[in-house]
Amino acid sequence: MEPFEITPTGAVTLVLVVSALLLLLAYQLRKKRSQEVQDKFGREDVILKNTSANCLGWKSKSRWEQEECCGALVLTHERLYFLVVFPRHEIDIPLDRIDAITQPRSFMGQSILLPLLRVDFTTDAGQDAIAWILSDPNLWQQKLEAAMADFKRSKSK
Repeated sequence: MEPFEITPTGAVTLVLVVSALLLLLAYQLRKKRSQEVQDKFGREDVILKNTSANCLGWKSKSRWEQEECCGALVLTHERLYFLVVFPRHEIDIPLDRIDAITQPRSFMGQSILLPLLRVDFTTDAGQDAIAWILSDPNLWQQKLEAAMADFKRSKSK
């Protein structure tokens, strides 16, 4: 009995099939996240969303606790919300708890060539920060600052 051999054509076919399945899975997960956001907030409340935002971690966690994660980042009129896919959990930051928004090129020792969206905020436990890799951090910063100003004005009435 001869050992199993994969021909070059077979190897290419296998790689293409696996790649197609991974793309299909990613599409389905993104579609599911989008539906979850829709169900949670409705269309009227969402100012901006990104269903494939990459989070680089939290400042309050130690280096060993850091977890990069992917999920849906949603800006509403009252909060910045991040739905993490795996392990499944939510991060909910009320707009009046946000202290600063910046666009550094590194966060928690991780450096990339593109600007990140970093949000510094206050929790019941103290100061924290989180950063995301987004396709347009400028747009996110502009919309977030405008939403914060609107929220502040509505609370002062």
